[in-house]
Amino acid sequence: MKHTDIVRKQFDRTGHIYAATPQAADTAKHDALVSLCGTNSSHKVLDVACGPGILSAAFAKVAETVVGLDITPRFLEMARQGAAEASIENITFKEGDVCTMPFPDQAFDIVVCRAAFHHFTDVAAVVAEMHRVVALGGKIVVGDMVASPDEAKANYHHKMEVLCDPSHARALTDDAFTGLFSREGLKLLHKIPGVSSQPLDGWIEHGQPDAAATAEIQELMAQALADKALADLDVREENGGIHFTHQTMLYMAERVS
Repeated sequence: MKHTDIVRKQFDRTGHIYAATPQAADTAKHDALVSLCGTNSSHKVLDVACGPGILSAAFAKVAETVVGLDITPRFLEMARQGAAEASIENITFKEGDVCTMPFPDQAFDIVVCRAAFHHFTDVAAVVAEMHRVVALGGKIVVGDMVASPDEAKANYHHKMEVLCDPSHARALTDDAFTGLFSREGLKLLHKIPGVSSQPLDGWIEHGQPDAAATAEIQELMAQALADKALADLDVREENGGIHFTHQTMLYMAERVS
């Protein structure tokens, strides 16, 4: 099965759960990102791998037009329904592959992708497409979890991610992200670190793994709780359960050629 088919299958099944997670539904963070991009009423915005369209809707409050692109029919159905219910008229959603985007060159002023790069198998192709469709002087913004620079710790984390969500491809390190932008000839303007903390039970719920995978994740997390050297996830006991933290990074780059 192609990875894009795995992504569709996973989020057609769990998209409604993902849409309710703090990561997806934090409208205050979405509004802050819109502001950080300097979005104004003349801007055309592309939201790459838009999911349920919540970030797209935040941009639509300010921008001239917004297009959300995703490969999952369930997400697109949710995004269109949400826009219709909110009477948002300057937004459209299209089904398409992030590696071959169905848009002309330099069609957008801002191209954004949040919490999705770890689902892509060809990240260089995605950055190249984002570069192609953004206008000269336009902004490319990518936000996602970042992997530990320690390969063993990153591999330990990766094993749990794939067990929870088979559409997970690979979390990139900070160096890998900056290398992508550099090789594409983009000028890096901002790099903003952050964290995403969550309870283990809630994280498992969003991925809906089967019982065997759930048990394996719980065992791996228990080991990481006992031995902090196994993973850079700050695994800890909190409020009667296990919690952990993803390190995140937000990158903003400019097209200069």
